[in-house]
Amino acid sequence: MIVEFYNTFILVFYLIQLIFVVILSFIFKRRFIEFNNWSKISSYKWPNAEVILCLRGTDQNLYDLLKKLSKQIYLGTWQLQIIIDSLDDNSLKIVKYFQDNHSIPSLDKPSWQNLNIDFLTDRPKEGSLKCASLLKAFNNLNKESSVIAFVDADASISNDWLSHLVRSCSQPGVGAVSGNRWYKCQSNNMGAWIRSIWNYGALTLMTIYSIPWGGTLAVRREVIDQGDWPMILKDGLCEDTGLIDPLKKLNLRYVFRPELIITNKDEKINLFDLSDWLTRQLLTTRIHHSSWILVFLHSLCTFLVLAIAILNSLWFSLLLYELGCLILLVWIEFLVNKKVLSIRKLFLYIIPCQFLYSITSFRSLIASKIEWSGVIYRISRKHPYVKIIHYPK
Repeated sequence: MIVEFYNTFILVFYLIQLIFVVILSFIFKRRFIEFNNWSKISSYKWPNAEVILCLRGTDQNLYDLLKKLSKQIYLGTWQLQIIIDSLDDNSLKIVKYFQDNHSIPSLDKPSWQNLNIDFLTDRPKEGSLKCASLLKAFNNLNKESSVIAFVDADASISNDWLSHLVRSCSQPGVGAVSGNRWYKCQSNNMGAWIRSIWNYGALTLMTIYSIPWGGTLAVRREVIDQGDWPMILKDGLCEDTGLIDPLKKLNLRYVFRPELIITNKDEKINLFDLSDWLTRQLLTTRIHHSSWILVFLHSLCTFLVLAIAILNSLWFSLLLYELGCLILLVWIEFLVNKKVLSIRKLFLYIIPCQFLYSITSFRSLIASKIEWSGVIYRISRKHPYVKIIHYPK
């Protein structure tokens, strides 16, 4: 009896995931066709744009990001706004070093028309420091900027990153666009491989359920000036997952753009840090996005697949299921990366990834506090959703 139930259960669950990957492939194909059609239009009028970069602490990629931003190929007018957590923040040294090395007349002039650097001088009691920095940036926006882009310090962007963002966001009815992260794992670190495999599924679910990613994001100016988004940020944990409802109220929609997928540099990460990181990623969806219950049900079914098989020694059925999952992972990697780095590593770390995904989903469901960059936040299920309870000394 249990064998028949289990085999039926994993078959149905696998078919659902297969359908998701098919839909993901269709979305990729349609988006790239749209992108190619836009590229043929030469009469497009580039709007004024503004890029917001919020910094707290040092990131080894920050200097490279600033160089990439300074070399953006954008035919319109744009400016860069940097909000630094404090005057003592270590990221300020990198920003100053970049300015010192790019103020030499013999070097190419940065492509932005203006650079504005400000600091988060007022420490909030509610909402995250990231959200507070964004609200500070909104108050500083140039009145001519009609498309606002956001980028994280660890993003490795191309020279036409801003052009792709702005053009995508300027399409009729579109209020926000984003790409997603992609971990191109080339190390032997277990945590790095588990994070990479988790991201395959996260990319799929975020695309299907329209969950934006703030690491490379753009919104129309009216989303900030006329929408409820700033109100959400006042007691929010992050900027991206809470975008959908404000867009709907403005009769605008969010669109995922596969050409804006950002490859993150491979970094080693231990399992404890990875568990905390995954919990925070899932927690932002729980707090701000209506599809949280569907994401949690996916993790619950993943847990049941493993638990029932282990408790009843259904090893052959589990093996067949995991081989099917491997096929889906390879499919997604071909879709994004155009090649497979290591089938052996993918198969080796599928089950550890599924276990950690299940554990962190349950953690995010019951979490009442979370630590992010040394700051501890209390999480509530009613307003204010996020309150700061401890700053690092």
